[in-house]
Amino acid sequence: MNQPSNWQKSIEGEWHGLPSIFDVHGNHNGYNKVYRSSVFKDGKTMYYMNTKIEEGANQLLPRLEVSDILHSA
Repeated sequence: MNQPSNWQKSIEGEWHGLPSIFDVHGNHNGYNKVYRSSVFKDGKTMYYMNTKIEEGANQLLPRLEVSDILHSA
């Protein structure tokens, strides 16, 4: 295999819409913007997801926000 499959190419990019975030009690706490990418190397594909909390308010939301931790320079 010398390139990603058509399926692998098709799932790159932004997720459609904003997935909702709920707490354990079912209360809506915000939205999660998700960006996907993949790196094809040596016949294998590695997938990455970068998330960004949008319009959220809750003491647990900072624990869910990992994009700044994983993608800092």
